[in-house]
Amino acid sequence: MNVNRNTSSINEINSVNQPVTKNISSSITIDLTKKTSSSLSTDQKNSITTAIKNRLNEGKKGLQRLLARECVIPSQKLRLNFDHAVQLDKFLKTPSTTDKDLRATKLTFDMGEHKIDGIAIHGNAEAQEAFQEGNLEDHRFIYMLNPNAQLYEDRLSIGQELLEKVKQEAKDKGEDPNKIHLIMFNYRGAGASKGQITTLQDPIDDFQQMFQHFAEKGVKPEHTAIYGHSIGGLIGGHVAALNKKVSLVTTGTISSLPAAAKEFTPKLATELGKENRILKIFNNRLSGNIAKRVFKKLGFTQSNLSNVNDIANAGGKVTVIHHEFDKLVQKSALSSKVDKKQKNFEINGEIKVITSNQKATEVVKINTLISYCVGFKEHIEQPQRDLIIKDLSSAKNLEEFQTKFSKYEKFIYDRAKLKLIFNDKSSFKTDLSNDTQFIDFINNETSKVNKMAGKEMLKPISAEYLETEAEKLDYHNLEINKQTEIFENVVKSTAAAIFPPKA
Repeated sequence: MNVNRNTSSINEINSVNQPVTKNISSSITIDLTKKTSSSLSTDQKNSITTAIKNRLNEGKKGLQRLLARECVIPSQKLRLNFDHAVQLDKFLKTPSTTDKDLRATKLTFDMGEHKIDGIAIHGNAEAQEAFQEGNLEDHRFIYMLNPNAQLYEDRLSIGQELLEKVKQEAKDKGEDPNKIHLIMFNYRGAGASKGQITTLQDPIDDFQQMFQHFAEKGVKPEHTAIYGHSIGGLIGGHVAALNKKVSLVTTGTISSLPAAAKEFTPKLATELGKENRILKIFNNRLSGNIAKRVFKKLGFTQSNLSNVNDIANAGGKVTVIHHEFDKLVQKSALSSKVDKKQKNFEINGEIKVITSNQKATEVVKINTLISYCVGFKEHIEQPQRDLIIKDLSSAKNLEEFQTKFSKYEKFIYDRAKLKLIFNDKSSFKTDLSNDTQFIDFINNETSKVNKMAGKEMLKPISAEYLETEAEKLDYHNLEINKQTEIFENVVKSTAAAIFPPKA
């Protein structure tokens, strides 16, 4: 197993953290070609591929392809764009503006027939050097697995925030906060990763090889946490079950692929039916039966790749986090089998299920402020408006939003066709966390804008508005809003996993 330093390729972005020693490099390639590449033989994979192709040619292509290739198996259509390249280049140079110690290393895992692109975020420069030298005894590892339809480049800020908060938890526990590494990677065929996924077993095999590599470098299972969101929880759960003492944290994940099929296919059939009249013949029951046959051809059964079975077999701490308002992965898809195993869960104190019902009104408030401040065209034109909105949207809370907005206030005001709300500096001191004050503030500014415009440009809001908009949020991906209860549970569960109580 060789580590090749200072490698470069068309797909790699070579930018350097401020080097502490000459051994630190911006990107490394990890050779995993000598590992056992898969639990499926080439003949088995070819057989499954042929079965999928035959099935897709039988007449119900739309539903089956969407289900088998786009819905539950990680998407293969995700490609890097210029924004990803700029963001990654900037991140490699400066992973964090709040924790100056953080460092990052671009990773390429060479699997032989394909390559996996990834990144490692390190607690500090010394940890980065130890990582690249392969001296990882007493170091802590967090693997953060992507959901479907997202690249790790889209989730860099989540990884950075997670590592920063885990470092703080380590300090509070009296542990070394710097010997921590967070690994993210793109599945085969996504982003700069090469290859193609045949079944969900493929990304599981890739992840297992990575895990084995770092375990051989000294990383202990009991010092390792796997955090998987959505389908990442399913992939992570399988690897956690294979490696005892490894801890697992999941958000918005499913209990098994058949359970997901039961939830998703009626919705998919309905949506596809709007565009394809042939598919209008499918009712919920028929679409579910088709899904079962597709999964059978893919080699999946109720007991195969089941998160519930993996949770029951995991040896480390397991935390299953789910939001009550998650409309994509509903509770039945998550815990229909969990409920039946509840006695086991109660006996084993290492397994915990957290159900959140927090309505993220703070997220709604930030979205409202963005919309009412710079969201309508009468203020400023693109592309400046889009850049400002993107920066404001990254605010982790209302306080940070107000700080960010103060940077743009004069810029927007000078270019606005209408007088800008927030033009009264004293109003900036309003306690926007208080619902009543927030509503009064928005309506007062709305009245000013409408009066200046001579028409109703903005509508007043009410307490019902905050409640309704909160219910409309995408709670499946709520962890990306890092100020929420979901993310805080991820932080605390991950920190508890990699820093177990001392005997």
